[in-house]
Amino acid sequence: LVDSGANEHVCPPNWATHVDTDKDRAETILRDVQGNKVQDQGRKTVRLRFGYRENDGGHMAVVSFIVGDINPPLSSLGVFFARDVGLQETATSSSS
Repeated sequence: LVDSGANEHVCPPNWATHVDTDKDRAETILRDVQGNKVQDQGRKTVRLRFGYRENDGGHMAVVSFIVGDINPPLSSLGVFFARDVGLQETATSSSS
């Protein structure tokens, strides 16, 4: 899920279980959309593929997520734009 209002990428503890959670870092204060605190449980750095595999093989990115009690994982559109990750419109075909 990509969220235009999120300031951080956040994932639940049971997501990307093949990746260790780094708990040896400063806590980030997180709040959900209602203003409730979300406990920072560490950070996971994962490799993600963006794009359509059948068209271009996708694009790999290394993304750092704060681990917290949310579901589903949330990607911050603002963080991507701050790091000069752009979006490209592509044509899609529809079947009638």
